[in-house]
Amino acid sequence: MRSTFSIILLALVEGEPRLLGLKQALRVYLEHRLTVVRRRSEYELERARQRAHILEGLRIALKTLTKWSI
Repeated sequence: MRSTFSIILLALVEGEPRLLGLKQALRVYLEHRLTVVRRRSEYELERARQRAHILEGLRIALKTLTKWSI
């Protein structure tokens, strides 16, 4: 019930193709995932800050409008 298979661990590392061992391939993959998660988090944080800025302006406008309607 044993079976074997071969794989070629070819990856782009710093823009150039390299043959990697399993340990190296896992390390490169994890570094890539960390970069992706960090960039996505920074992007989402920036969008949240922009949204908070808009909401703060709307809050000020609403506060001003309710002050005038008394």
